[in-house]
Amino acid sequence: MRPTIPPRSLSKRNLEDALREVNDDIKKKRRVLKPKSSFGSEYWTTAAEIEGRLAERNSIRRQISLRDFVDAGGKAEDWASTEELKNWPKRRKH
Repeated sequence: MRPTIPPRSLSKRNLEDALREVNDDIKKKRRVLKPKSSFGSEYWTTAAEIEGRLAERNSIRRQISLRDFVDAGGKAEDWASTEELKNWPKRRKH
């Protein structure tokens, strides 16, 4: 019987690099996101792209939080009931 190979996850450095990349992209798009004379389709398209990147950033931050919790000796199952995770929606910054 062959051993089960766990799905590949991002390494510590890859997660940090991905977070930095997403943050840089959000900053660039926010600079462009200035309402002109009206809120046209370009404005709303950019706003939607920013929200998508914010969701991606949140996902990466959760992965980093879980990784750090497990690296500190915690169990992945216990991470779901931590105060940090319970307060996650309040933590979201633009």
